Amino acid sequence: MEKFKIQVKTKTPLFTHEVHMLSLSFMLIGLLLITEESYGIFAACGILFNHESPLRGEEFVTKKITLAVAKIKHGLQKTLYLGNLNARRDWGYAKDYVQGMWQILQAEKPDNYVLATGKNETIRNFAVLAFRTADIEIEFEGEKENEIGIDIKTGNPVIRIDKKHYRPAEVDTLLGNPKRQMTS
Repeated sequence: MEKFKIQVKTKTPLFTHEVHMLSLSFMLIGLLLITEESYGIFAACGILFNHESPLRGEEFVTKKITLAVAKIKHGLQKTLYLGNLNARRDWGYAKDYVQGMWQILQAEKPDNYVLATGKNETIRNFAVLAFRTADIEIEFEGEKENEIGIDIKTGNPVIRIDKKHYRPAEVDTLLGNPKRQMTS
């Protein structure tokens, strides 16, 4: 299967393999533009990249990793199972994105904006950094589905790959271009 790398700007064509982005694209075209043009309503759009907070559910990879690291550190879990460690995401802090949404609504004229950091990080490195905060250093061995992350001190595998965590239409790289972000 062909993998995709997407860098989204305000003029990026709305072609996607990710269901969440597809639904947002429909909203942008089908509702926002029609509402603004037909009724003269202030209709601005903010395309928000991954916005993380402590409120995230366990189904999100960042929360899954941080919870597993805490459990592994305290002996409540042995292994964290992940999918594509090389997927790259543009992660930002949700509170900053809420501020950005408010700023979009303060504009004199409606427009489209991208709220993103413009920086990428792999899931692998996110996991390494999370384990490091718990004083657990990780070393990887193997490749693809046979890759494991090993705790250097204990020699125990703490990360394993499970195919069920791969997305069928995985986008390898999601990167926002925040050049049109509003500034106060």
